Amino acid sequence: MKRMLVALAISIAACGDPVSTDPAAPATPPNAEPPPVGSAPTSTPTPTPPAAPASGTTCPKAPPFDADDPKLASCTRRVHLMGGPGMRRAVSFDMQTIAVDTDEHRESGNDEFQTWGVAVGRGRLVIAGDGGLYASDDVGKTWIKNTQITSAGFALHSCQLAFDGTRFVLVGNGGTWTSSDGLAWSGASGDQLLPGGVKGSFPGHSNGLAFSGTAILVVNDNARYRLFDGARWSDGVLGSYEGFLTNAAYGAGRFIVTGDACCGASAPTSEGLRASSTDGKSWGPIVTNASPGAQQIRFGKVLWDGTKFLSTGTRYGTDEYTSPDGMTWTRVTANARIGTAVVKDGLYAGLGSNGKDDVLFTSSDGVTWTPGAKDTNPLGLARIAVGRVLK
Repeated sequence: MKRMLVALAISIAACGDPVSTDPAAPATPPNAEPPPVGSAPTSTPTPTPPAAPASGTTCPKAPPFDADDPKLASCTRRVHLMGGPGMRRAVSFDMQTIAVDTDEHRESGNDEFQTWGVAVGRGRLVIAGDGGLYASDDVGKTWIKNTQITSAGFALHSCQLAFDGTRFVLVGNGGTWTSSDGLAWSGASGDQLLPGGVKGSFPGHSNGLAFSGTAILVVNDNARYRLFDGARWSDGVLGSYEGFLTNAAYGAGRFIVTGDACCGASAPTSEGLRASSTDGKSWGPIVTNASPGAQQIRFGKVLWDGTKFLSTGTRYGTDEYTSPDGMTWTRVTANARIGTAVVKDGLYAGLGSNGKDDVLFTSSDGVTWTPGAKDTNPLGLARIAVGRVLK
């Protein structure tokens, strides 16, 4: 049952899967308030050691702070936040051990009560799901429940949550919000209107979220997308491929959206969807596996690593794909079945299987994976985020 739950969550790349951004894209200055959305197989690879702090630098005592400031590198450490069924949230610093592991609900077979979103930003951990919206300043040992945003009525079911370097973004059935610190949120709930005139609510399973530096793109399983262009929100429909907008990423100066596989079945004719846009408004040709002469692709989790797009395999196979532009893909064979992954500072972290056990993995290239901790919790893990927190 555990594998079925995890497979479902991975096949629908829901809230909190890693957001793909282009490091070269312009970004809001680290200390600036972001625009509101409504009123706003060898050894384990290791990332390049952080630079020494500037002379006289004083480490912050608590979040929020700019955790990616190179002056604070000696004050912080890398952390991975993972989520899954039962509002499970787990923390690992090195993917070799799970340091913190808690959940709220262990009813067997209940895949409707999950941590759908995980994000790390400004030294703080944030999660969202059917049990509510929470933040932690002590690396997951204790959690503060947000009373401003409710999870009632599936408001945060299959939502999207991410941190773009300056702000947290949360989008789902219940509304659309942003936050500079993960605690105080602004935006629109339900039928309240966002700048641009669209309702806060974004109905459906929100499956992918990507940032360009100024723009925000969210996609869901109703073939719909939501775009914030830096000033206004708008909604659109990408073709009629209901259920297949399950990834969004940004890199090489463009957004891409893809469709992925579900549950180990043979890919249907509308599988393998891919499309790209430089602004998130005008989309190029929509290609699927059914398009004449199209390459047959089963997408896993799609992300941008700074030089290329990578689609992981799935828990059903080891075929991965790389692309310079999100439209032309090259198949590569991984040494593990990776359901979802994230990348930061040249180091990938993934959740997958060695064919027998659920395992945490690391990789320097996204293809050759080094196994770390085995996940023995029967609830499983389905999404992951990465960032930096105080040591």
